[in-house]
Amino acid sequence: MTQRRVELLRELRQLAVPLVDAFDFPDSLLNSCLGRYDGNVYPALYEYAKSSSLNDTQVCMCRFCLAKQMELIA
Repeated sequence: MTQRRVELLRELRQLAVPLVDAFDFPDSLLNSCLGRYDGNVYPALYEYAKSSSLNDTQVCMCRFCLAKQMELIA
């Protein structure tokens, strides 16, 4: 049974991308770095991270750790 499941998944894998592509959702609508039509996952993920508002400021986490420890001492 497990062997047959593996065989079926191999067959399905070949059809998965064309099946999803048949819906013709553009990458911009899906807003996904991972499901890219062009396959450039890692460059897209890096660009997305650079443009994220979470990365607007560079914060050194050690400053927060030090500040917290100073509060505990005082």
